[in-house]
Amino acid sequence: MYGKIGVLIDQIAKGGTSKLAIEEVRQMQIMGTTAELLVLYDNSQGLYSDMLAGIKVRVLWNELPRCLRINAKIPLFSFFSLFHILYIIFLPLMIKRNRYSCIISHLGYTCFSAYSLSKVKKIPYVAYVHDSISYIIKKVYLNKKALRFFFYPVFVLSKFTDRLILKNAIAVCKQSRFEADYLEKISGKKVYIIPPATYKRRDAIPSQRGNRLSAFTKWDFSKNFEFLIRIIKKLPVEHKLYVAGQWHPAEYLTEVKKSISKEGLGERIVFLTDLDEGGIQKFFDEAFFLIHPLIEAWGSTLYEAACNGVTFIAPQGCGISDFLIHERDGFYPPQDNLEQYLHYIRLLINTPDRAYEMGKQAWLDIKTIDIKNHVGRLLKAIEENKK
Repeated sequence: MYGKIGVLIDQIAKGGTSKLAIEEVRQMQIMGTTAELLVLYDNSQGLYSDMLAGIKVRVLWNELPRCLRINAKIPLFSFFSLFHILYIIFLPLMIKRNRYSCIISHLGYTCFSAYSLSKVKKIPYVAYVHDSISYIIKKVYLNKKALRFFFYPVFVLSKFTDRLILKNAIAVCKQSRFEADYLEKISGKKVYIIPPATYKRRDAIPSQRGNRLSAFTKWDFSKNFEFLIRIIKKLPVEHKLYVAGQWHPAEYLTEVKKSISKEGLGERIVFLTDLDEGGIQKFFDEAFFLIHPLIEAWGSTLYEAACNGVTFIAPQGCGISDFLIHERDGFYPPQDNLEQYLHYIRLLINTPDRAYEMGKQAWLDIKTIDIKNHVGRLLKAIEENKK
């Protein structure tokens, strides 16, 4: 019915995008659709080998001649790399015209390759937008005074590339309504809201919560960790914050630890690094509630918290607030509003039964967001837009 579908990601890396793409391929195979995971750059070093078992994976990097396997970060960018540019040229040379009936492309930079492939080999693609390129440039780079002069022209160019990528996709998909109006405006297309299922919901949750104030995400310069320092500084000394997640670049963690030491909070902020899947579940078992300091288009860690029966405090506007409700599943104060954050933190500390019940409700409410529904909606979007 759908032909063979390729799910395209730039690399297998820790985080929700890789997990989602892997599970999309697995679920398509379960549903009788032929699918293959397409990976541009091989830097996995065995990551998620257990999840990859039993699914078809094509690592395109290994198919390039050795002389072309050259990669480097583009200066000043956190994730944009040379290979994103190389594949614009070489991917159409590597994939035959009828090899795939459709490509599902995750992330903006990866869509460059999908766009090129569609023009040269006439293979249509779905753009699953996690964050638009222009949004990333604005959020991460234009907020830094030292980089603003250089990145403003890049920001203007990124709006053009967003429009080009989305107008040429057969369908545009988004995790939530976050940015959806903008994407509809520049693409002239309906945006399909298809929430990602990146984590398996637990069949049952513990009968009581842990006692740790917790924070967990993929930390980088844009993730507002400084706000967490301000929060802990205002709480009584018996309260510690337990922090998990990857740090990129590593120098950022060094800067954060210097700031913590300067504020005299070295004993009150505990870092838990390199957690495997079992370690992540243990982290949530020990969590009282999650404190999240920034607005995100989705909120993968908030989704994982809900799957584990943990409530949270996160900024108004997070994409997951389309599905998990304020004062029912979690709290959504305005971003950077210290007094509002502290109000909800104290409320949960003083009413632990409420924290437990809100976490339980989030666990119940997140049930409808699973990989089967996710893939079903993706396939429907392809079916509705086949040419």
